[in-house]
Formats: sequence, structure tokens, C-alpha cells
Amino acid sequence: MATFLFGVLLAFTIVRTRERLAQVQDLVAKSNASLFSVHQMASVFGGDDCARARNLVDEHLTDQIDYRLVDHELAAPFYIRLTDAIHALTPRTRQQGSVYRELVALCIEMRENRRSSRRRPARRCRPSSGAACCCSSSFSSA
Repeated sequence: MATFLFGVLLAFTIVRTRERLAQVQDLVAKSNASLFSVHQMASVFGGDDCARARNLVDEHLTDQIDYRLVDHELAAPFYIRLTDAIHALTPRTRQQGSVYRELVALCIEMRENRRSSRRRPARRCRPSSGAACCCSSSFSSA
């Protein structure tokens, strides 16, 4: 009887973990789509502003690659630099003004996605323990 209950509990844990992984993957995909949009829309500003925004997008994406999927929030310093650079843009034309509003809206959307991706399952990993945990190799290989 105990084995059966343990099996049921394990099955629910696996399903919940897989759902969480799918949710985090979706949020990261949305974030990457937003970053691609920022990269493309920055061309409206031209010159140094465009180059700075595009470099920060590239650096943020490169920084994200260095972390496991569940450690998405560790890339926050580059994300903050990117959003600060976007907010510091000064629109000079009507086209730049409307693109600026879209960029700010994308920053807000990315912030909400990042906030959602920080919500973790109730059980957190403890690196010091030798036991396997919910965010081991299956997350890092995705």
C-alpha cells in the first residue's frame, strides 16, 4: 500500500514539474520574441542608440544561455541595463515616439514574464544535499 501511494505521489510530482518546465519554456520564448522585437525596433533610433540597444539585447541573450532554464532570474543585471537603456532613449520624431511607446510596453511585458518565471515550485533544490531534486538535469538540458 505504501509503495502504491509513493508511486501516485511521484507521478503527481513528475506531472507538476513537467507543467512547470513547459510554463518556464513558454515564458522564456515570449521573452526572446520580445528581445527580437526590441532588436528590430531599435533601428528606428539609428546611430549610437540603436547600436547600444542591440548590443545590450545580444549581451542579455548570451547571459541567459549561461544559466539553467530555472535560473532565468540570474540574468537580471543585463536585463536591467537593457530596460534602463530603452527608457533613456529620447524620441525626436513622431515615428520614434510611437516606437518608444512600443518598446516601453515590451519592457513591461518582459518584466511581467520575468516575474512569472520566478515563481517556483514549493520544493526548492538544495545544492548541498546529495539527493536528486526537481530541477536537476531535465531542466538544464532544455
